[in-house]
Amino acid sequence: MENKMDKYIDFINENILPYIDYRLLGQSCEILKDKSYAKAVLNELTVAARNIYGSTVRAEYNDDDFILVPGIVQSKHAKILCIALLELDLSSSGERWGTDFLSKFGIISSNNTEELSNNGKIFLKVFSSCDYAYTLNIPGDIHLEYQKLTDKAKMFLDDYSNHFLPLPYKNQEMNLPDDEESEDQEI
Repeated sequence: MENKMDKYIDFINENILPYIDYRLLGQSCEILKDKSYAKAVLNELTVAARNIYGSTVRAEYNDDDFILVPGIVQSKHAKILCIALLELDLSSSGERWGTDFLSKFGIISSNNTEELSNNGKIFLKVFSSCDYAYTLNIPGDIHLEYQKLTDKAKMFLDDYSNHFLPLPYKNQEMNLPDDEESEDQEI
């Protein structure tokens, strides 16, 4: 039986990640004043997570102790925001084990640095020291420090749920295309 984390990964790999304009997402996070696109991406990832995990996540809801959740990370030095998928260990009160950054270069995993381009390595260096917050309710996480986020990050989190992407899966009559490029942007 597939656990909820695997169901979430399968769902976003099929229905959300292939449809993200990563260049626009990077601009929306890093340079554009209008953060609407980045907020919409975070909202879509969050809606999918809530549909699969429920509104409150507890260790007993999972078939194992790890969970992948959407959120934001903010570089401590550059104060740049990035949408991310955070891998948390619920058995250790929410300790973060890995981060998949949704960047202008595509998805960059903190757990797989061997095959990264120079741009990917530089990107990870910028986020090597970062604060993060996720969008699901996970009681008992002692590692999350929301108060360390800047006001810009807090305002982003306060407003993301008001933004949406026109994704194909939302139209039940539409079949998803087999897209070779989408395979490159899976977790």
